[in-house]
Amino acid sequence: MEDLELVREIADRYSLESGELRPCVARMLNNEINSLGFKSEHIAYMVAIDLIYIGVDESRIREILIESKTANVADVRSAVQSAKDPKYKRWSCESDTMKFDLDQIRQYFCVEKEHCFWFITHGGKLNDKFDDKADRMFEKYGWHHICPPYEYILYVKIRELERLQDVGTGGLVIASHDKLSYMVGCTRRHMTDITNNLKGKGLIYYRPGDPSRKENRASRIQRVIPIPEPRDLVSYTQKLKEFEQFKRLGRID
Repeated sequence: MEDLELVREIADRYSLESGELRPCVARMLNNEINSLGFKSEHIAYMVAIDLIYIGVDESRIREILIESKTANVADVRSAVQSAKDPKYKRWSCESDTMKFDLDQIRQYFCVEKEHCFWFITHGGKLNDKFDDKADRMFEKYGWHHICPPYEYILYVKIRELERLQDVGTGGLVIASHDKLSYMVGCTRRHMTDITNNLKGKGLIYYRPGDPSRKENRASRIQRVIPIPEPRDLVSYTQKLKEFEQFKRLGRID
């Protein structure tokens, strides 16, 4: 209960969403790290990479790290830069492949999984939460042919974010509009159309973020699981047959 209260306090202090903030990260933001013997840049990196994956933008992360006295300005800049690298995933509740120094920090601030509301509500271990069989229905129903390229790319990227954010198949994904646009390779304006189209097809739930509010800048996206059949499956099947026929006749390259 104390950890839940701390999460709410830290979330209010820095305009974050308490339901997405991990207790261990709240603990990191509630301590002057230099007095604990850990390298401040390591703490700043761990906090930054976690905040990135709950949709906090880069400039706000730097503000939070400096305001919380997690690290000095130089360490904050390099830590956020490292955390932005796509090859680095959000660190898990297990030691797995973490570097020794980082794992020591994780263990120090961990509230223990059996008492951690975040770990319990987010389903525990990564491997228990992903259903490849459910994902295969997307191709089985022919959605990869129905969706235009950008919609298909976004759908695939949402699946990737589910794993990066460790939320499970069909879990709630949080990402800024800028990040989604970058991942898909389109403009912000085009991204609005793409997400609305996927929502209209019944493939995702979507709530756009509000750029004017620090605590609600990121968008919230969740895939509909089980994946629905196309509403116009008969029409799609007929169009596919016509396409193949035209292709055989040499009218389509």
